[in-house]
Amino acid sequence: MSLAADHVDVAPKLDQWSSRRDAPTLIDDRPGMGRVDLRRVAEQTVVTRLRSGSPLKLLAPRRRHRSAWIIVSNFGGGLVAGDHIDLSLNMGPGAVAYLGTQASTKVYRGVHGKGARQAMRVTVDHDGLLVVAPDPVTCFKEAVYDQVQRFDLKGSASLVLLDWMTAGRIARGERWAMRRYHCRNDIYLDDDHIYADATLLTPNVGPIDAPFRVGAYNCLATLVVVGDQFEQIARQFVDGVEAMPLGKRLPLISSASAFERGAVLRVAGISTSDVAAFLHDRIGRLANVLGEHPWARKW
Repeated sequence: MSLAADHVDVAPKLDQWSSRRDAPTLIDDRPGMGRVDLRRVAEQTVVTRLRSGSPLKLLAPRRRHRSAWIIVSNFGGGLVAGDHIDLSLNMGPGAVAYLGTQASTKVYRGVHGKGARQAMRVTVDHDGLLVVAPDPVTCFKEAVYDQVQRFDLKGSASLVLLDWMTAGRIARGERWAMRRYHCRNDIYLDDDHIYADATLLTPNVGPIDAPFRVGAYNCLATLVVVGDQFEQIARQFVDGVEAMPLGKRLPLISSASAFERGAVLRVAGISTSDVAAFLHDRIGRLANVLGEHPWARKW
């Protein structure tokens, strides 16, 4: 598939802590800081610590299942210039969890070059299983947004990571009108850096919606599957994409490739609803692990 974004190898200074092996654990009470600790107790995953500071808000609904669900939200319905979110999630051996969002992450316009930032550091111990499947990020006109996520997996831990975004408020004529969108994801398995991906969208090198960039597509998504517990699902993702028909000017295109201990699936669609439906089916294959489809009440 034709990549609809500019991939960069070097992330900006804001995520230097994310690539350091000795990065400190985020536990202080500054605005936007959050921490979640999960442990397996009596065959269930329980929340042993949950704390957050405005504008970040964390919810942990009670469930009759071995998995724990953590829902990320924020006060005000979106991120404004100057908002910094730093979330630390730590999972003990055998813990099972789903991390999602209450709604799409809306990013409002930057002010004097200042924007919003989200950083997340996750550790998953042996036999742990984490599904990260938030709603998409939607950048408004002249928004400035940076997102950095690092995942440290131990031994037999497994991870599903969904990262996706939309073109903005298209009905208001704000299609790909952000000033800057940057996202970086790094996955470590023990001491091996097994996955690194960075995307930068900015009009500094030409219109974002140019034919050789995002073109007609209004939603971009990346779904990463890592770990032995998801080996069969990863194989299904790759086989499913290989079986899809090829053609020109398709409303939705996808590609998939396997890597060590995992696979990555990339999707671009003209309609956000088409991409959501495509992902809904794939995420639904995790219902047995999580107790129910995490998007059963949305999309």
